Amino acid sequence: MTNTGGPSTPPLPPSQTPGSEHIRRAARLLSTHGEPPGAVAAAGWTAAIAAAVTASTTPEPAGPVLAADALAAVDADTVAYWSQDDQSEEWKVQTPQAVAAVAARAATDSGSALHVNPADMNAAWAMAVGAAAAAEAVANANSPARTEPRTLPGGTVEQTDLVDVSDADGCRVRTSDGRTLLDISSGLFNTPLGHRHPAPAIGFVAQASKVAAVNPFTTTSAIADRVAGRLLDLFAKPNWHAIFAGSGSEAIETALRLAMAAGGSAVHARPNAFHGITAGAASLSTHAAIRGPLEPTPSFHHQPIHEWTGPGVGVVEPAGITWGQPTLTEDEIDQLHRFRASGGVVILDEVLSGLGRTLWPGLTTALGIPADIIVLGKGLANGLTPVSAVLVDPHAIDRIRQAGQLDHGHTHTNHPASLGAALGCLTALTQHAHNPDMLAAALDTASIPATTIGWLAVIDIPPTDRKLTAKAMLDAGLLGHLPTMVDPVQRLVIAPPLTTDQADLDEMMCRLSDVLGRIRA
Repeated sequence: MTNTGGPSTPPLPPSQTPGSEHIRRAARLLSTHGEPPGAVAAAGWTAAIAAAVTASTTPEPAGPVLAADALAAVDADTVAYWSQDDQSEEWKVQTPQAVAAVAARAATDSGSALHVNPADMNAAWAMAVGAAAAAEAVANANSPARTEPRTLPGGTVEQTDLVDVSDADGCRVRTSDGRTLLDISSGLFNTPLGHRHPAPAIGFVAQASKVAAVNPFTTTSAIADRVAGRLLDLFAKPNWHAIFAGSGSEAIETALRLAMAAGGSAVHARPNAFHGITAGAASLSTHAAIRGPLEPTPSFHHQPIHEWTGPGVGVVEPAGITWGQPTLTEDEIDQLHRFRASGGVVILDEVLSGLGRTLWPGLTTALGIPADIIVLGKGLANGLTPVSAVLVDPHAIDRIRQAGQLDHGHTHTNHPASLGAALGCLTALTQHAHNPDMLAAALDTASIPATTIGWLAVIDIPPTDRKLTAKAMLDAGLLGHLPTMVDPVQRLVIAPPLTTDQADLDEMMCRLSDVLGRIRA
């Protein structure tokens, strides 16, 4: 149990502490489960421990019984494993699921003593949920593969060339047919730490053990202030405020609503930019496929930055290279200063470029770009859960208040569990040894011409049919992002996880050279 204080006594030697013999006996028992089928056994033991922790805090007799149930489920799995020649394969799913069910009961029971010892019960819940998830992972791995697609993909609804992914780790993605692909786009630029990094998952479960979701219109939580403080410190904006949303598109919508309340209805964006696919975000783009059936918004203007005049709102994606635009020049940065001086509100869209994808922590600070609102997204939770951030200057907030009441927010605004994942991700990103020159050096060594900013590179190619480009990449063992609204493809966007080591990066370059050879042949 958690130490809650009390008289100070000298610590006993480990061999003499209460329960030491039980610990040694448990260690011996646990070691016997290091042999097959170890994973399910370990999950069951963890569920039993969680139940025991709950039982130590509450007089209810269910705890010991539940612990025994967990161990019985483990034994059932062990018996099935060693006698599998005499039975069907169904046990490979059924016995792990039985362990998961007991673990789920242990998680539920921990709530009975939450008011007595919150710290221990939160820990018991986290252990039980982890045990249930581990057992379910075994069951899922042993389940028959699906044979018929039932979901609509992102992009166009008629897509048929989808890659069926079974699992992923780091920069490697394994498909259901057994291939291993190198992920050169970090999912959709949203796994900067690589796939399956534990930090966001740990943060998510740790926060969910206390509270996963609240009403964002009537309550708040400490995790929201912790993540806000971390981001504001990273971007050297200590007096600003933060609002958290789901996807990057949702964050852009929130930023637009706030900025237009402060700066007026005229909105400016650079031509060919992409800021998302929801109504307001899509209106910032000149790509007809992004807007879809939405009519152009009269107050939205697509102009170079030097043509912007205030008051109004200006939205800038500072990297720009993914859409064939250069990084902001000094003249454009000066114009943004003038735009703000004339009453304009500047939104910097760092959903893609921020949090180490280009420069750490983002181009806003690295290039000294003036802004009233900064939007962050893709790298914030390493893809574990949708979460994005809108950082707002207090002067902009004052202008919003002067304009009158403005409602904003969604069901998952400032979502605690998602912010737990964000805190874990930010901690890992902050501790990461950022090397913004590593990708450019690898491309240069492989003699691949590219425009590069940190871990974001663009390679120009001859106009090539999108399906042919995708096939060339898959045939070479690469998984990358090709926007469905762009056909033919004229540039490849390369954005591996920031944690990619030199050997994998060199292998990516080798395979990229193969792709470029096929395309340019």
